[in-house]
Amino acid sequence: TPPPIVKCEVHTKKPWTTDEVEMLIKGVGRYSEGHWSLIKSDSDFGPGLSARTNVNLKDKYRSLKKMEMI
Repeated sequence: TPPPIVKCEVHTKKPWTTDEVEMLIKGVGRYSEGHWSLIKSDSDFGPGLSARTNVNLKDKYRSLKKMEMI
C-alpha cells in the first residue's frame, strides 16, 4: 500500500504593515543585514515582527533593496 498523504499546513501571505517595515529597517540599522534572529529577539523590534520568520525578514529586506526603498 502507498504511504499516507501528509498535508502541509497552508500559509497565507499576509501583507507587511508600515510599522513592520519600519521595525525591520531599524533592526537592520542596529544589527546589520543578515542578523535576522537578533532583530527578532530584540525587545524593540521582536514583538512587532513576531508573525514573521527570519526568512520573511530576509526576503522583505531584499525586496526593499531591489525597489531602492532603502
